[in-house]
Amino acid sequence: MFASAEKNPTIPADIAQVPRPIVGYFGAVDGHSVDIVLAEKIADLLPEMSFVYVGAVSSGCPNLMAKRNVWMLGQKDYEQIPHYGKCFDVAILPWIQNRWTEAANPIKVKEYLALGKPFVSTPVFTQIREYLDVAYVAESAEEFADCIVKALNENSPERVAARRKKVEKDTWDSKAERVLEQLFSNNGNFA
Repeated sequence: MFASAEKNPTIPADIAQVPRPIVGYFGAVDGHSVDIVLAEKIADLLPEMSFVYVGAVSSGCPNLMAKRNVWMLGQKDYEQIPHYGKCFDVAILPWIQNRWTEAANPIKVKEYLALGKPFVSTPVFTQIREYLDVAYVAESAEEFADCIVKALNENSPERVAARRKKVEKDTWDSKAERVLEQLFSNNGNFA
């Protein structure tokens, strides 16, 4: 769905009028996973950019919601998410450091890459090391803002292709094939 989103001309009406460049995130926006204070600081550091959040929003982020360059578009059906994501110029993962995020392997990273989008993340999850060749990692708000600008400036058709290639085998079909290979490589011995 994400790899082929660009081929479909559909653009959701609520993101169509948002000024570019668009820095986007899809997923729940709450203090459990998203570093709300970091997100606020980044929006302040880059007032000329539009920050779009697609997903359910908790009541714990009124300051972020009030910013002039922040759009909270709400929760959408999963089938619509690629059409929002394809409108992002840079995707972000401003997650907070906690035990849950450290152990996470966020599918949204693979979805961002399948869309070909540059993405900037905090270094909170262990698997981020697998994506250092196609991602930008930042710890402070200033570093995060710098990485967003760098991601915009370095984006190119070659970088888009490299991002997509990085996750082209991370489909549900390929996962099922690997499981079947493992099952049958044991010559029927499942012990």
